[in-house]
Amino acid sequence: MIIMLGYAGFFLLELYDPVWVILDRKILLSGGLFIISWALYPSSLLYRYSAVVIGSLQGEVFLSIFLSKWKMPYTIGSADYLDVFALTVSAICLTHAAERLFFALKKALEGKLKEKKQVVH
Repeated sequence: MIIMLGYAGFFLLELYDPVWVILDRKILLSGGLFIISWALYPSSLLYRYSAVVIGSLQGEVFLSIFLSKWKMPYTIGSADYLDVFALTVSAICLTHAAERLFFALKKALEGKLKEKKQVVH
């Protein structure tokens, strides 16, 4: 629900006051979805993916219902949505891979430091 409100809120902000959107909308929206998903589920990759999928799709449905009241056509699952979704999932995947890499490097360095300490004593 939180991701849905963030997704729909950003789109409506862009619709009503486009001056505030300085960068490309796809980058800003995917960054916002990434931050919200990371804040909600910092430890579970599966929950993060699930929250982004469900929340963004709910946001798409909410926007289409909201905009249909003013006879504004809005396609659910358009190419722009898929671009934002792909950027968000890629960012989640890259940060998870970087986190795993840093954890493995840290473990390897700690192991080498322990070996050096044992050799010195």
